[in-house]
Amino acid sequence: MDTPSSMLGRFLGTVLLILGLCRSIYGSEDDMSVRLPGVAINRNDEYICYAVKAPNAYVVGFDPIHFEGVTHHMLLYQCDTPPDTDTYWHCGEMHAEDSDHKPTCLGNGGNIMYAWAHHAPKLQLPDDVGFAIGEKVGVNYIVLQVHYGDIMSRDEPVDNDTSGLVLKLTDTPQTKLAGVYLMGTAGSIPPQKPAYYMNTACEYNDAPILHPFAYRTHAHDLGFVISGYVVKDGEWFELGRKSPKDPQMFYNVTDIGVEVERGDWLAARCTMDSCARSEVTYIGSTMADEMCNFYMMYYTENDALPTRKSCFRSQFTFSQEPDIADGVPSTISQRPSGEDPGTSCYSE
Repeated sequence: MDTPSSMLGRFLGTVLLILGLCRSIYGSEDDMSVRLPGVAINRNDEYICYAVKAPNAYVVGFDPIHFEGVTHHMLLYQCDTPPDTDTYWHCGEMHAEDSDHKPTCLGNGGNIMYAWAHHAPKLQLPDDVGFAIGEKVGVNYIVLQVHYGDIMSRDEPVDNDTSGLVLKLTDTPQTKLAGVYLMGTAGSIPPQKPAYYMNTACEYNDAPILHPFAYRTHAHDLGFVISGYVVKDGEWFELGRKSPKDPQMFYNVTDIGVEVERGDWLAARCTMDSCARSEVTYIGSTMADEMCNFYMMYYTENDALPTRKSCFRSQFTFSQEPDIADGVPSTISQRPSGEDPGTSCYSE
């Protein structure tokens, strides 16, 4: 004879069975918090890194958590072996290392998954697209890197910062594997130049075909506009063009559907306005330095990612490479609003 307790037990067992079947058929989604554990910052231009163990899952969304006037920018890395797994550490920009700093990630330095700055909102990836993480794919940890700007000018100290990201995860295998390709420059910018060009370009020689779907630009004070392109047989296709003064979020690419195949070129230009500077400005990690970065987010359809994840050049001009010397778009240094850079540092 059934008792109330036995009937309840069978009911709960049936519910758990149904939930398990739904999980196996449809997969599940969950949130993963990657936030600093309450950090005190006592100097400008500090970089702090923190590692969180990665489950076997796919990242399909990013929700930034930041505090006004505290966080300058954040980067998120897929990492095999971080230098510390117990607490946060001081880390230099990208992979710099000195006596007071450890690298962001040991070995190959990790792969950038996401970047945030300038009040960028949360990002949801397209359907069936995800970043693979976990031991099964060699991504044992997720590493958060946070850059702080002019902290010392604040009225209140930063003594318990918990900036970071909430990641939207799913254990449903995604048919399109996401990645990020970073284009940037080294070098310097002379003063009193209303439009100084910093260019980069590399030939793509990997086998996986890349399908770009989003882009992001990053610069400091001197950036006027940053533009990125795929060049196919001398024809330039725009990935994106944006003023870094706008929210530095990932935007939809301009030429939707353009693919990156072996033999194509990836190119970018940062147009800088140094009229307000009286001395040379160098590419570097501090707020007084400058940066020239174009991020291309893409997916592949064959479960493989390219071996090369970035392209950096210094004092480079497109004319140095015959394959891309011609056909440079006339709008490459024009903001999407139609605004052109100045021609003089002095008003006429």
